[in-house]
Amino acid sequence: MTTSPGTARGGSALNTLMERDGIPPAAIDGGYEFNGWYGYEPEYRGQSGKSWWWVKGDDYIVASGPVPGYREIASYNFARWLLRVHSRIVVLRRDAAASIPGG
Repeated sequence: MTTSPGTARGGSALNTLMERDGIPPAAIDGGYEFNGWYGYEPEYRGQSGKSWWWVKGDDYIVASGPVPGYREIASYNFARWLLRVHSRIVVLRRDAAASIPGG
């Protein structure tokens, strides 16, 4: 359910996490393109309970909606010009009180 930073809003959310909040890319599941750019390793083996795309840590997730075990800390609205609808992406932080299997 993570979103692509290819969208302007996805990129904005990821930049905010890294630049303003000082979160390292290795702690973010930001989608295939983001994690491929910042974490690609040819020998990478996926970890149980995490997305398959070079995710080392997933304390933060940029997604298109809620994810169990995470709480929303920011949201960004954007227009889907091809579908002519408005959507939203969310920045989620792992909820310390939640138990996430394999996480």
